[in-house]
Amino acid sequence: MAEIIQFSHANGFPALTYKTLLDSLQEQFVVQYIDMLGHNPTFPVTDNWTDLSHELIYTLDKSSTQKVIGVGHSLGGVITLFAALARPDLFKAIVLLDSPIFAFSKAKIVQWLKKIDQMSWITPGKRAIRRRVYWSSFEEALLFFRTRPLFKNFTEECLRNYVTYATKSTEQGLYLRFDPHIEAKIYQTLPHNYSEYKQKLQIPGMALIGSKSRVVHGIDQRSMEKNFNIRCKKIPGGHLFPFEYPMESAMAIKEAIREMLS
Repeated sequence: MAEIIQFSHANGFPALTYKTLLDSLQEQFVVQYIDMLGHNPTFPVTDNWTDLSHELIYTLDKSSTQKVIGVGHSLGGVITLFAALARPDLFKAIVLLDSPIFAFSKAKIVQWLKKIDQMSWITPGKRAIRRRVYWSSFEEALLFFRTRPLFKNFTEECLRNYVTYATKSTEQGLYLRFDPHIEAKIYQTLPHNYSEYKQKLQIPGMALIGSKSRVVHGIDQRSMEKNFNIRCKKIPGGHLFPFEYPMESAMAIKEAIREMLS
């Protein structure tokens, strides 16, 4: 029986925007996912992303017939870690893609910033609220995103996948599917409670870190290795490397899984 990957997406990026990556993984694995985290009213965005990890656990309890390999990018990696900590019986291993699992000292700063309502110092939450949500055509949306700094290193295929799967088509044009207010709230509730789980991960874990990432730093990697026994590896790209180097990312994920399960 083929191994199952449960994939969890980053904030603002519905699962199928990763189609190039997921298609490559599907050559070897069964891949399943939640379309858009944070949009199920049963599992709203709450502090430390607690209910989002509960959504992942609920999904696996309901749908999986065997232990899965959890793979998550950014937000998705964090909730995958939390789900694996709470329910190790659901997972064989986890692969975290540039996920902000901060060193405990940085997490304390996050906690303080939340208390004084200043998370915009370290996250793009305020920009998310002002995000453009409508375009008259696919071509207009494609041109718009092609000129945005966040998307400048996407492959052409990944950029087209983003426009296709991050929007919904209507007679009036294209509308962004991921609610900007939910995106902002996810940023505002960034977890700070990692120290509660020190040395409690019971399954193998590996983190793939973008060589040019401005999210996960050396101090975070050392903390993951020391406090969670999560081995860290650098791969090409920035925080959004699954869209910048999708085939290389898929190969790195496959290799990480092979190493952990061998």
